[in-house]
Amino acid sequence: MGKPIENKPSYSFEEYQALEQSSQERFEFFHGEIFAMSGATKNHNTMVLNCASLFRNHFKGKGCKVFAEGVQLEKEHRGVYFYPDVMVTCDERDFEEGLKVKFPKIIVEVLSKSTAFQDLNRKYYLIVSQSDYTVKIYERKGEGWSFSVVQGIESSINLAQIGLALPLKEIYDDIKLEP
Repeated sequence: MGKPIENKPSYSFEEYQALEQSSQERFEFFHGEIFAMSGATKNHNTMVLNCASLFRNHFKGKGCKVFAEGVQLEKEHRGVYFYPDVMVTCDERDFEEGLKVKFPKIIVEVLSKSTAFQDLNRKYYLIVSQSDYTVKIYERKGEGWSFSVVQGIESSINLAQIGLALPLKEIYDDIKLEP
């Protein structure tokens, strides 16, 4: 999530929609607050592409779609809208044309100074560090979450529910870590 815009205490959903439609920039919306999306570093962009490619290869022919950066997540109708770095959805309701996904299976955020974790009620939520070889994994377990951390370039993330192992060396392929 980026930085809040202006000093107005609250925006209506209609004001948010008008801003999104009239601007070249992207904005996220959280219960009346609007956040301008910041630009990405080359490392950030490469990590997003690496993750999206890994998921696309894994889910090819399995009835799922992978989206990177420019597709919006509608978490709560008229209440919460984000632009995750990568999303995977296998729900046909998300396959229609348009900008929004409502039922993602996996969400990936590559950490940047303005990124914050939001409880998004999905099976997996991966947070990928740009400063070291670390991925934090939040996995939906019934009504709660389990949390694990995978560290080290030779490690892999095991996403058992979808039958996928993600090697960190592939996520961090062609990346020079930022201090």
